[in-house]
Amino acid sequence: MTYSRINTGIKLLEEGYNVHLYSYITERGVDVPDKYISGLSTNEQIKLTRLFFLMLEMGRIRNKEKFRDLKGSNGIFEFKSDSHRILCFILRGMSPKSFVLTHGFKKEKGKTPQKEIDKAEQIRKKIFELYDKTILRIYNEET
Repeated sequence: MTYSRINTGIKLLEEGYNVHLYSYITERGVDVPDKYISGLSTNEQIKLTRLFFLMLEMGRIRNKEKFRDLKGSNGIFEFKSDSHRILCFILRGMSPKSFVLTHGFKKEKGKTPQKEIDKAEQIRKKIFELYDKTILRIYNEET
């Protein structure tokens, strides 16, 4: 076990009544989804934040144009705001339901690129390996 793997983890972003929302943190301490979202315009950030809060309070987003599971993926979902996508997965064994945001990207056209799905699946695999070994680091909001 290397020291850098122990730093890989998730950070609690928000606790809703029905859902908790976490963000993926790399072994170097980079909050990947936050880095993407903070680079967007204020208007784009507000649109994504509204989707997150809808999920937190309602436990789901019925509009498939705003949130959906990605067909052909291994449990990967996407929040959709205009051309921006934030991929995520459900962290099993957590109550309430907990989503981990993996990363964001700007979708140019067509379907969500397979390389982006693969990236989210690799992050999911890494997080579950650490979770199963009980060495997943869970950062709080102040960390």
